[in-house]
Amino acid sequence: MGSNEAGQYILDKGYSHGKTSATVAGYKGRDLLTRAEAIQFVRNVKEKGMTIK
Repeated sequence: MGSNEAGQYILDKGYSHGKTSATVAGYKGRDLLTRAEAIQFVRNVKEKGMTIK
């Protein structure tokens, strides 16, 4: 899966809303995450029900 497809999957699942907009371009997949963005991402994933099996 390429970075655009991975970014679109994350947006479609609601795990992220992008950095500047809820689009692949707005996701800015090559940018580094801040600590706050990483924490919010983990929180979003947990709230959406993702678990480790």
